[in-house]
Amino acid sequence: MNTLQIDSISGLVAGLSTTLITHPLDLIKVRLQLSTSNQPLRHILQNISKNSQSSKHYILSELYKGLSPNIIGNITGWSLYFTLYEQFKTSFSQSPNTIKYFSASTVSGLVTSLLTNPVWVIKTRLLSEKSRYSSMADAIRKIYTEEGVKTFWKGSVPSLFSVFQNSLQFTVYDHLKNSKLLDNLKNDHEIQYYFTASSISKFTAMLVMYPFQVVRSNLQKFDSTNIYNELRYLYGTNGFYKGFTVSLLKVLPATSITLITYESMRNWLTRINEKI
Repeated sequence: MNTLQIDSISGLVAGLSTTLITHPLDLIKVRLQLSTSNQPLRHILQNISKNSQSSKHYILSELYKGLSPNIIGNITGWSLYFTLYEQFKTSFSQSPNTIKYFSASTVSGLVTSLLTNPVWVIKTRLLSEKSRYSSMADAIRKIYTEEGVKTFWKGSVPSLFSVFQNSLQFTVYDHLKNSKLLDNLKNDHEIQYYFTASSISKFTAMLVMYPFQVVRSNLQKFDSTNIYNELRYLYGTNGFYKGFTVSLLKVLPATSITLITYESMRNWLTRINEKI
C-alpha cells in the first residue's frame, strides 16, 4: 500500500465517522443559516419535535434527513482533500513552512470544493425545513430539469472563499504540530494532542471565515444575487454569524473527530504497511 492509498483511505474513514456522529448538528446549523425567524433555534427545534408524539422514529429520521449527500460529500471530499494535501506539501517542500502549508491546503481545497459543490447544493436543499424533495435522486432530477445544470454550482464562489478557512486552519494546525507548544502531549497523550491542535486551528479559522458560509448557504437556497446586502440590511453584522454558536459546537468536535480519525488511521496503516 503506497502513501497515496493510505491518505485516501484514512480520509474516507475520517469523513464517514465525522458525518455519522455530527449530522444532526449540521442539519440544525444549515437551518439556522437559512432561518428568517426572530428565535430561529427555538423555531427549528419545535418543528423537529412537533410530530414526535404520532411517530416513534420521527425525531431520529428528521435529524438524519439528508444524510446520504452528506456522507457522499464528506467521504469524497476528505479522501480527496487529504490525498492532495499530502502530495502538494511534497511539491511545495522547498518553500517556508507557512507558504508550504497554506499553498498546499489552498490548491487542495479549490479542487475539492469545485468537484463536490453539487453535493453540497443537494444537501442544503434536502436539509431545508421546507424541502420539496423526497430523496437525493429526486433532488438531482428536479434541480436539473427545472433549474439547469448551473444550479449545482450555485454558491461556488463563496465556497472558494471558504477554502481559505481550511487553508488557514491547516496552516495553524501543522504549525502547532511542529511547534514545541504541545510537546508535553505529543508522545504520551496522542488523542489530546490532536484534539488541542485541531480545536485551536479550527476556531481561529472559523472566526475569520464563517460569514462566507452564511452567504453560500443563502445563495444555494434562495434565488438572489444580492444576498450580502440583504443580510446586512435585515440583521446587521450579526446576520453573517447566524448559527455560529451551533456551528462551533458542531465543527469543533467534527474537526477533532476528522483529524484524530485521519491521523490515527494513517499511523495505523503506515505501521501495518511497514510490517508487510
